[in-house]
Amino acid sequence: MLISIIVPVLNSADTLEQCIRSVTSQSYTDKELIVLDGGSTDGSIALIEANADKIAYWRSEPDRGVYDAFNKGIRQAKGEWLYFFGADDFLCDPDVLQNAARYLQSAGPQTRIAYGQVALLGDCDQVMRLLGESWHTASEKFSAFMPISHQGVFHRRSLFEENGLFDTSFRFAGDYELLLREIGKQPPLFIPETIIAMHRSGGLSGSPKNESRVLWELRRAQKSHGIVFPRPAWLVRLLAAWVHRALRLILGQKAGTALTDGLRRLAGKKSHWSRIR
Repeated sequence: MLISIIVPVLNSADTLEQCIRSVTSQSYTDKELIVLDGGSTDGSIALIEANADKIAYWRSEPDRGVYDAFNKGIRQAKGEWLYFFGADDFLCDPDVLQNAARYLQSAGPQTRIAYGQVALLGDCDQVMRLLGESWHTASEKFSAFMPISHQGVFHRRSLFEENGLFDTSFRFAGDYELLLREIGKQPPLFIPETIIAMHRSGGLSGSPKNESRVLWELRRAQKSHGIVFPRPAWLVRLLAAWVHRALRLILGQKAGTALTDGLRRLAGKKSHWSRIR
């Protein structure tokens, strides 16, 4: 069973080597690595060329964002299962694909989404928290926000053949919108006790300045799939994003972020914004 790993890259020379090595060092051998560079100028292309013998396909050209790069990778992929993660991320350990493959191989043909957990890394690559939970719990939240991380998700090829590719009109929520197309038909398979990848915080969707933009894109995806009214959990997150933005504008980024995390702790949650990279 071939697994295709698709990695979009844009000026990620500092982390790309670790990302590639985490794939090529996997004990599971029936895999292929596809790298789509969006026109890097920082040395990423030289790193890709240096590892070309380990990459099934790569190309460097301008794209229209991460979901456009994903779609280019899908068109080149030959695997039964496709997995997407960024050049800032890396697989958790050398046996991750081997462990995941046991569940993928035993999944019936009706199962086209499978996922495990992802470790969110903060400053100095310290683990902030684990993303992803059993579908019994996650399903209750899915109509409000994305309760699983796309760095932990495996997609069966037939998902794209039947439902189409990622919608490139989304900048942040294309992965969520894709899952909305499928999960109404068939629930995903949760891979228990398996951390798939380590995900560094501070990327495009994790930036404080994009916090409310991400939520509004989630809302657009929800409305396109018949979720007419926003769920209370979505409204709570939007209010929190507005408060965070207001505090940063009034107090400055450092003090506003510190106060936001102080409010999170008062609400019984862990610090988040002051710990991201």
